[in-house]
Parts: sequence; C-alpha cells; structure tokens
Amino acid sequence: MIIQFPEIILTFREGKGYYPIYVKKFKPYIPPPYRAVALYPIVLENAFDELRNKAMEICNDIVRVLRVTYDLHVIIKKDEPIIVDDRNLHNTIEKLIDIKNTCLKEEKQWNRLPIMLVFGRRTPRWYKMSPYYALKMICRDSIVSQYVTETVLDNYKMSIENIALAIFTKLGGIPWVPSTQPRSDIVIGVATTMVRIYEKGLPIDARYIGAFSIYRYTTYPVFKDFMSIVFEDKEEFRERFGELLYESLTSLAQEIIREGKEKFTVTIHYSGKRPSKSEVETVKGVLDVLPIQAYYTVVTVGDDTIYRVFSPAYDYYPPKSCLIKLSNREGILTTGGAIIINDKTYYHPVGMPRCLKVDVVDTNINEERVLHEVAKDILVLTRLHWHTMSTRIREPISTRYTRRLAFLVASLQYLSAKIVEKWKELQVPKVMKSSRLWFI
Repeated sequence: MIIQFPEIILTFREGKGYYPIYVKKFKPYIPPPYRAVALYPIVLENAFDELRNKAMEICNDIVRVLRVTYDLHVIIKKDEPIIVDDRNLHNTIEKLIDIKNTCLKEEKQWNRLPIMLVFGRRTPRWYKMSPYYALKMICRDSIVSQYVTETVLDNYKMSIENIALAIFTKLGGIPWVPSTQPRSDIVIGVATTMVRIYEKGLPIDARYIGAFSIYRYTTYPVFKDFMSIVFEDKEEFRERFGELLYESLTSLAQEIIREGKEKFTVTIHYSGKRPSKSEVETVKGVLDVLPIQAYYTVVTVGDDTIYRVFSPAYDYYPPKSCLIKLSNREGILTTGGAIIINDKTYYHPVGMPRCLKVDVVDTNINEERVLHEVAKDILVLTRLHWHTMSTRIREPISTRYTRRLAFLVASLQYLSAKIVEKWKELQVPKVMKSSRLWFI
C-alpha cells in the first residue's frame, strides 16, 4: 500500500513559502531572547592563509545576514581578529578561556550576549583533542560558539547563510516552523550505544553513551530537554537513563495536567538500532506510573536501509513524502525526492535520495493507523534542521540531533578527563542537561 502525504509548507512569522526560496522575504518565526549580540572574531594561527585573510570579510557578511534576515542588532567587537597560537593545545585552551571570561564580563554590562567565532582548520572528530573540541568544552551551552573551517570558502554564499542560521538558532531563535503539527503531544528522540576508544589501533577504553531529546508542540516546537549521559558501567548507565527520562516526563505530565488535559500522546524515536526488550520495558515503566493517561508508540527510524524507491512519473526519482507500507508495523518513507509545486516538478538536488525505514516496536494505540501517524510526525521533524539551509536532510531531528549530542558529549567527557588536573572547571559531567541547541 502506498500513501502520498501532502507536502509540508514551512511557515514564517510573516507569510508562508517553500524554504529556502522565501527565507529572506519573511521574518523568522520567533526571535531569540537576546536581540543585541557581540561577535568576537578569533583566528587560529594554523588556519589556512586564505581563511585568515578573509576572516573579517566573513564576519561582516555574517553580521549582514543576521541583521537583514534575522533582524538582530550585531556588533563586531574588534577591527582585527584575535590571533591565537594553536601549536600548543594547552596554550590554546588557556587563551580561549581568557577570551570567554573577558567577553562575558564585558557584554554583561550592555545586556548583550557574546558570540565566539573561531576560524581554524578542519580537525579530526570523536575522541581526539583539537581546537574544535577545546572550544566546545569551554563554551558548552553557557555561551554561543561557532567554529569556522576552510570549507566555508567552497560554497561561500550558502556557508555564510548556514553560519548565520546556526548562530540565530543557538541564541534561542526559531527561524521557521512546519505548517503541519505532529500528532504526538510529545516526541522523544533516543540514541544509545557502546563505543570503544582506540589509540594506536588498540582499545584503551569503552563507554556506554546515550542521549534523549524531548520536543513538545504548542503553536511552535518547544525543546524541553536535551539530556546526555556517559557511563563506564552498563547497569549504571541503564538505571540512570531510566531515572532521567522519568524526571523529564513527570515534569511534562504535570505541565499537561495544569492545562486541563486528561491524557497525552507520546512517540519515542530510536535512532537506527532496534531497542532491546529491557529498554522498551524501561520506557513503558516510566509511562505507567505517570499521573495521567499516556498513549505511546515506540518506533525505530533508520537511514541505512537497503531499499530504493523509483517512479516513472518522476523520471524514476521517488516522489517526496511517500509512505510505502510493508505491513501495519513496517514502512519505507521517502523524505527526499521529486515534488510538484504549481504544476512544475522539482527534483532532489543531489542524486537519488535514500529512504527511511520505520518500524513500530510497541504501542498501545490502534495498530491499523499508527504507522500512518508516525510517518507524518517524522516528515514534520525532517523540516526542523535549523543548522543548515540545505534541503537534502532526510532524517528527523529527533534521531539526528540526539545521536549527534550523544557522540559530542561523550567525546567532550572523555577528553576533559585528560586535562582535569589543570582545568577542573572544564570537566564535563557524566550527565548534561540543557534546553538549548548548543551542539548543532
């Protein structure tokens, strides 16, 4: 059975349009709490010459987009960038800490929020110390930071738009919302895995990492919690994960009760892997003891499916927003593909897009409709990737954001433990909680 969903329109505060065509024509949906911000340009000495030479031009272009598109008052604090010697990582960390403390103190008196914009080389990721990780470790969710590499020069105009969009979102702004609201009152994204850390080809450590993100919709998406946990012990990890999920859901249940509701619907999206029976029982155990009736669905969302979809009607591209039901609990969802707007066909910009595999693991809702409703929710959440202007994203933020948060915090926690003797304030705790999109 094939179900074609209507295309989801992205709505701005003034008018409607298909993103990104109208992004400059309409204002963002919700501005951030801080409307005045100060940009601190910082250049690492090891950055490529062309990037160093264009650093201030890039800053000026970012400021222009933030002013024109996002209606923010932005000032650049320096006529020239602050140069940081990054040949010695410890010296780099000390310098970045000094800059952070100075700009926080200076901007507080003006009621402005500082932004640390660091220009440096693209560096290895996941469990390898670099200026990028040093910056994220120092700033975390206390101050907006943006790391800019030489890739900005490859597609300059789009990169400037992406950086401005990321900064606006990290400040707490909402650039757009989908015209369709999810069926679920609450959507929870869950990512858990075990990783081994290697040095010189040999495993030296293992960590159980996980994260969950909770989204609630009113008239626009509200990000209630971003929680990440890292433990060496598997049982401790499971127990703490269940406790934190219970605390967050209990708080939300009380909020819903105060609104006069007697029940709510919650959907849990697992990233990639199918949750074990014990993981599902943990989630159900949390929902069972809440002081309000909870209708739930546990589903896996994977982007590594072997399936491909073709359609002769679209020159063998798949139609966008199409659900192919394999059964009442399994389906293939095309989040990228061809779409017809005003009788004109638009194609996916890069090759043949892959599909999402959606599996319903457990639910207490009518099975005949649940996959259909879950697929619609996933489509809505694929339109909320506020870290990029690209239309190529096929995965919902419930899984993509959550997985990124899990791996990022696990790396920060592991690396910070190596330098804790010198900078105890940089120690990343085993449990981190935030309501800001600081990690995108």
